[in-house]
Amino acid sequence: MENNLGTDARVFGEHEAGVYLGGETEPVSPRTMQRWRQEGIGPEFLKLGRLVRYRKSDLDRWRDAQLRTSTSQNTQ
Repeated sequence: MENNLGTDARVFGEHEAGVYLGGETEPVSPRTMQRWRQEGIGPEFLKLGRLVRYRKSDLDRWRDAQLRTSTSQNTQ
């Protein structure tokens, strides 16, 4: 059976999302991911009961929105 769900079907746990965003050598820590959720400044996430999951498309969209041309550029 062929999977036609597309890239949005790919979901990441907290640790996997941190590795996806920061890379293997410098992943975003789970604690940072938790703080971003609490402050509402991180990527959108799914809450499935007690589980927190991130869709790949949401991680990509959030990461792309972080693009800056200057260190003095307003982030919000």
